[in-house]
Amino acid sequence: MIVKKFPFTIDNPNYDRPVEELPQTSSLREENRGAQVVELYNGAPLPELNLTRYDGARDVFFQEEEGGIQGTQVGYFYDWRWDLSLGIQQDTIRPTALLIKFDLSMLQKDVKVKKAKLMLYANKITPKTAPGCKVYGIKRRWHEYMVGARGAVASRQVCELLTFAPVPVGKEELWDKPMAKGAGDRHSEPVATGAFPTPGWAEIDITSAAQNWLSGQWENHGVLLEPTDPKAVVQFWASDYQTDPSLRPRLSLALEGATKPVAHRVEELNADLEQARAMAKTEKKRILCNLLTAGSITSRNFETKVLMNPEVKKYVDANFVELRLNADDLKYRAVLKAYDVRNLPAALVIAENGEGKETFERIEPFEWNAQFGHPPTCFEFEQSYTALLQKALDKCKAAGRLPYRREDSGEIRRDSGRIPEGCNFGPSGGLLKNR
Repeated sequence: MIVKKFPFTIDNPNYDRPVEELPQTSSLREENRGAQVVELYNGAPLPELNLTRYDGARDVFFQEEEGGIQGTQVGYFYDWRWDLSLGIQQDTIRPTALLIKFDLSMLQKDVKVKKAKLMLYANKITPKTAPGCKVYGIKRRWHEYMVGARGAVASRQVCELLTFAPVPVGKEELWDKPMAKGAGDRHSEPVATGAFPTPGWAEIDITSAAQNWLSGQWENHGVLLEPTDPKAVVQFWASDYQTDPSLRPRLSLALEGATKPVAHRVEELNADLEQARAMAKTEKKRILCNLLTAGSITSRNFETKVLMNPEVKKYVDANFVELRLNADDLKYRAVLKAYDVRNLPAALVIAENGEGKETFERIEPFEWNAQFGHPPTCFEFEQSYTALLQKALDKCKAAGRLPYRREDSGEIRRDSGRIPEGCNFGPSGGLLKNR
């Protein structure tokens, strides 16, 4: 498939090609006959677990430095790198740490883990070094777009990069000690060690951590990889690596017995769009239409953790007439098409301009094989979600309209060569460069 991006045309032969199972996963199946073996990576089809595509992998690395997000890599902006790094970077003297998480909430709590292997593809290793790491279970939640040496979730950074206004809901969540070294940041003893002698796939046994997550003894905030020798540098492809999905990090699980996936049903709210338009006009508010799907972990977390947050609900009720729609229902296909919604979950902020025409802002996660949109994590944290809503409100107040008109939405496509306003521009108005 040829995907056109301004100003380039990219012919990606790996686009949408099925990903083969790793030999390590096949070996896991042979060694654990009778167990259900699943291989998780972003984009993996998992119909047996009621997921259309697995979208629960998150990863980022950050540097030892005062505040800021320098060194973070989330594979989001047009020209940012799509890799993760351990060890001292070439342009700095500060070492890095790497965070990675695989959401397992689609599994029942009584599922027994026989084996769990974290698989990372090392694409570059500093010559004449032997990189290695210690692996720690993380105690705090972290946002891959806002994490840094000082904070796991830093609202100030969202303010700078996602909106011009203060973050409406949520506070900074700081590490107890820089680089997540505090007792409240990580479990004291390593759950594993890793070694990366040569480029290619590296295997780390994190069975004990996975057992603790599924048993409920630990909250699943993933693991932190800390280099044993900061001067030995290794780089890995990240969970959102576009070019070849087969090189994204994977978690291979051998589960004891037959697993029962966690059932999820989208709870709709005010499902009549025409009635919402009338209410918005009467109350002088904008419409907020949240489109959800049961087949996405990101959507499930968005619905149950963010939209159910009392402070988020208070903020939304003060500014919007809200709808929540089950986008899996065929009767809403016309809504998806009218607003050109491609990826779920999504949020639509809808308003009228001064001429009485409907304009809107579409907030949705980027596609795994494209470069426009927002990191999926933005739908899992009250800080980033409300910041994006506030940004849309501020645009409407400043310009009297939102970026898109409904009648134009069919022309706004990820592969059209056009860069939609607000999708990948920073506060300065220019493309954010690799930091």
